[in-house]
Amino acid sequence: MDSVWILLIFVAIGVVAVGVLWTIDRSRNRRKPARSRPRKPRRGGAPRDDRPRPFQVPEGFRLLRNLETQSGHIDGVVVGPTGVYVLVFNDTPGRVSSRNNTLYINGKPQPNGVKGVRDRAQWVRKQLAQAGMQVQPVPVLLFRRAFVEARRPVMGVWVVSSSYLERFVQKEREPLQASEIQRIYEVLRGLAQGVDNPGGKA
Repeated sequence: MDSVWILLIFVAIGVVAVGVLWTIDRSRNRRKPARSRPRKPRRGGAPRDDRPRPFQVPEGFRLLRNLETQSGHIDGVVVGPTGVYVLVFNDTPGRVSSRNNTLYINGKPQPNGVKGVRDRAQWVRKQLAQAGMQVQPVPVLLFRRAFVEARRPVMGVWVVSSSYLERFVQKEREPLQASEIQRIYEVLRGLAQGVDNPGGKA
């Protein structure tokens, strides 16, 4: 009998010890700070890899890249059936909007944010006029890392995201014939440092 009681006592001590250890472990886990989950980017924010997003040039359009002008660098010129588009890139991440004909980037006004784009478009117009072509290029400030809320031109400059450019250039503004597209392309090709195939990505 004595051995049975001794065994029961050891079992009881073991059960109590396990209970105490479990309680201590649970209290420690409660004190541990919760692991912070990675925040999802805000709507309209830059992608997680924070790289400029490419844009698509529709079939039937030509893209020329990197033109140097007295007014500044032109990142690209798109020529197609709907007109000529002068592109200047902006890789600022965040949110872009417009109000009262003023550009806002992440809530801050940019009073001179589009002036240079308009000047460069006028430079392209003069180059074409010297070749005998009366074409009014469309100035475009292209945001490649931001969400763009602007729906109207700012001081005559369209503010567009790279994901929307393909649809934007397909809206008819100044219809051009195939022969006119080719002629404009040939004039500007001599001024550009890069040329892409029709319908390619950039």
